[in-house]
Amino acid sequence: MAGAGAVQGSIKWWSRGHRAHHRYTDTKLDPYSAHEGFWWAHVGWMIIKPRGKIGVADVSDLSKNRVVRWQHKNYLSLLLTMAFLVPTVVAGLGWGDWRGGFFFAGAARLVFVHHVRLLGHLFLNDANFQSTFCVNSLAHWLGDKPFDDKHTPCDHFFTALCTIGEGYHNFHHQFPMDFRNAIKWFQYDPTKWFISTMSVFGLASHLKKFPDNEISKGQYTMKLKLLQEQGEQLKWPKSSNELPVISWDDFQAEAKDRSLIAIHGFIHDCSSFAEDHPGGAHLIKRAIGTDATTAFFGGVYDHSNAAHNMLAMMRVGIIDGGMEVEHMKRRQHASSISSAASTPSLASSASSSDDIASLASSGDEGATLRLRKAQTQFQSQGPHPAAPFGQPQATVADRYTLSVPPSEKFRIVQTTPELRPDVRRRPHPEVHEHLDEQSRADMNGEVQTAIGA
Repeated sequence: MAGAGAVQGSIKWWSRGHRAHHRYTDTKLDPYSAHEGFWWAHVGWMIIKPRGKIGVADVSDLSKNRVVRWQHKNYLSLLLTMAFLVPTVVAGLGWGDWRGGFFFAGAARLVFVHHVRLLGHLFLNDANFQSTFCVNSLAHWLGDKPFDDKHTPCDHFFTALCTIGEGYHNFHHQFPMDFRNAIKWFQYDPTKWFISTMSVFGLASHLKKFPDNEISKGQYTMKLKLLQEQGEQLKWPKSSNELPVISWDDFQAEAKDRSLIAIHGFIHDCSSFAEDHPGGAHLIKRAIGTDATTAFFGGVYDHSNAAHNMLAMMRVGIIDGGMEVEHMKRRQHASSISSAASTPSLASSASSSDDIASLASSGDEGATLRLRKAQTQFQSQGPHPAAPFGQPQATVADRYTLSVPPSEKFRIVQTTPELRPDVRRRPHPEVHEHLDEQSRADMNGEVQTAIGA
């Protein structure tokens, strides 16, 4: 009876259109599709006859309900009684204001419910918003989509104010069975507060909530999509497979004309950055033509994530034998050892610690001394380095064969989802008696929560 007094249609009529709206959101079968335009979704669908029929929606459960059937059959009389007669009688018998009861408690109340007057300072002008209709229009145009962006519904605090709590529409469309419109305690949702309060007094029961884990998945997915969109607009360093492989001798020869520095097997051109280096240009100039891995990773200064990311953008090549390059992985292990033996300078961090260790145990004392000297020179560890032989002091626990800047460690990369097996090839359940009788959702109680059990 109170619902009839709101003058928004009978329970059956309103639910039929609302279910069709959810089932066919943003399609031609949606009775108030936002794709047909803002004003159509706002009020046009009520005053203009649609070209076709709206989508089919099942309301058989409501048709079986005696209260719903009674209200639908007697809706017009209930509307006039609850919307106008009852307010008029209450005011008239209560304090003798028959006209006030009719015009203010009756007619003016309906105007206020359907039209919300907002202060003009919000848009520098007075604006009339039809509160009820904004759920179908404004809630599909203004705001964010924190749970799903497949359709138009959005979440916005301003819309929630206009619609008396119905503004978190993205959540409502993604999880329509949930009795809430907003899940945060501070979000404006008086309907949720009212229903929750009634449940405390036993006047509302079987409140349905979507499992929190699945709600979080929706938020997580949208955050990843946002990060991916941001990542696509960023410039990333070149892959090791796109860079030329340079021998150590060629690197040192080229460094005479350019500010080239080797760090973690990569050759970096620091010409444009030397004068802007926070520690002074002298540190850059002193490292030109050498392996500055240890200095960069804490020997002189433990650089920040920003420094790692910026350094990666300066890559121009790779030291031969000091980096895992796809087309070089097929080389025999012996050839990599011989390459390191012919180039003592590869005792730097750009070399593989396994290769260096094998050289140290080969019995060639001359080669061992040269490698130890190179380690002392390039890694600045002193005559008695604490790190294992051939391994940088600042990266004792790191394999250091491939340096990945912090920004690339968390880079979003799309993967191909695993396809489901052909149903026809699946064995009959009786063959596998060990199949779980309960799903993980059953064991965690999420199914019972979802169905309101």
